[in-house]
Order: sequence, then structure tokens, then C-alpha cells
Amino acid sequence: GQRLAPGSRVRTRHAPRRSLAASTRMRMRTNRNNRRMPPTTPTDPWPLPEMKRARRAIVVVDVVESVRLMQEDESGFIDRWRRFVNQVRTEVLPAHGGRMVKSLGDGMLLAFEHAQQAVAAAFALREYGSLVAALGESQSRVQLRLGVHEAAVVEDDFDVYGSGVNLAARLASLGQPGDIVVSAEVRDGLIAGWDADVYDLGNCYLKHVDLPVRAFRLARSTTTTADGMPNEAPLLPTLAIVPFSAADADSESVALGQVIADDLVCAMARVQAWRVLSPLTTSALVGRNLSLTQVKQLTRADYVVSG
Repeated sequence: GQRLAPGSRVRTRHAPRRSLAASTRMRMRTNRNNRRMPPTTPTDPWPLPEMKRARRAIVVVDVVESVRLMQEDESGFIDRWRRFVNQVRTEVLPAHGGRMVKSLGDGMLLAFEHAQQAVAAAFALREYGSLVAALGESQSRVQLRLGVHEAAVVEDDFDVYGSGVNLAARLASLGQPGDIVVSAEVRDGLIAGWDADVYDLGNCYLKHVDLPVRAFRLARSTTTTADGMPNEAPLLPTLAIVPFSAADADSESVALGQVIADDLVCAMARVQAWRVLSPLTTSALVGRNLSLTQVKQLTRADYVVSG
């Protein structure tokens, strides 16, 4: 509180300066203390589930004009949709080995191991959807359109991720009410006339997809007669070479069986006394556990080579 005279200086106390040696010793002690305590890594309070890559057939179910149906009869639409989802969970998916990834208020996302399982489930979904639609008035009936695509995806316990999921949704948008639209990858895993009748839609341009995508529309098979035999017989005897199965179901053994069958096809195709089916036709038979009689009916072949 003392007033200073003009021109006087204020003296303050400073901490005593340490020598260079003392400062060095202090830094060394600090470094030693830091080395004794390892750095701690913060633990994630919400650990994420483990992810894995797998090849799956993705089915996207879309309700046509869902916004209008919800506005016109919200309670009725919700009731019919809940009945439909319950039938899918309890009947369709267990019968075809599928997984309910998610169910939204106007659609579903399903995953299957094989394309033929996904297509069979898609037909069942359409039939169940027709039954649910019959519960409402004509102007408020629930109509479905479905898209199916097979691709490598990333999945965990909660969801399925990847561009293949988006492509399946874009394929569903191509269809009219009641349509099942699939990609070329799904088409290659089907037997035309047995799994479904296939109609080529050509190259289609999809939203946010750079290149055109080859799409196909599926219908119930109607190309065989009542006894399961084909309507027309070829002039030359036909030979079907089925990819060989292996005792071990690993990927290398399956690929080896395919290679052996391809080599046989190339060798047998040089003989003009018969017709040899393309490997694209017989590769769809892998993993179906069919008898020779069923293979002959499906491929319209007179002779079957398997092993």
C-alpha cells in the first residue's frame, strides 16, 4: 500500500536460478518417473461386434406406395404388415435357411447363403404378400416388389454392409408390383425352367450406379410338362458333366471339382456325336444333392457324368 516516489523502481523477488547441472538432474528424474508408468490406453465403453466377410444372396422387399397406404389407413397398414413380418420370421426364413437382417415399416432386408434359396424365398414372400393384401380393401392392399443380388458383403450380428446391399435395393425399384428382379450373379446360379422362368430386361441404368447392370425378371416355372419331362427333345444325345464333389467341403476341393468337370467338357465337346452342355448350366447344380434322374430332367440330358 506504500506509494512510490516518481522515478523509483519496483523490486520483485525471483526464484533462484538453478545451475545447468541441477536442471539436467531434474529432467533425468522426470524421465525416469515417466518410464516407470506405461501409458494407459482408454478402453472403448461400447465395443463393436466382430465383422466378417462372406458371400450372401441379399433380398430386399419393398412395399409399393407405402407412404400413401400409411396416410390412408395407418392402423390397418401396420396390422397387416406386422402379420406379414411374423409369417416371414416363423415360416419363410426357417424353411429356406434365411436370416432377417432388419425389418422396417415398409420393407425388409434378408440374407441367404445361396441364390436358389433366396429365389425360392422370394416366391414364398410374394405368395404370403398376396394373402396379406387380400385382408384390405382394393385401394389399400399391400403390394410388394423384390430385388435379389448375390455379392461379397460384410456382416455382423446387427446388419449387413456393402455395395451389394444397395444394388439389391436398386433392383427392387425396377420392378412393378409383384415383380422379382434379380442380377446376373443370381441368374447364373439358377436353372431356367426349374427354379424359375427368366426374362431378360437387358442393361438397366440404376440410380447412383455408374455402369449399367444386367437385370432379369423371374416368374414361376411353366416350361416342363406334368410328368416333369421337357416339352421337346434334342436331335443328338445330350451329355451333362456335373462338377465333381469332394469329401472335404473346403473351397479348394470345390474348385478342383469344377476344374476337372471343365476339362472333361472341353474334351467331350470335340466329339460331334453328341451335345455337351455348357459348364454355366451344370454349375448351378452344385450343392443341391439331386439324383441322376432329377439331373437328367433339369438339364434335359440323355447321359450324366458325375463323381
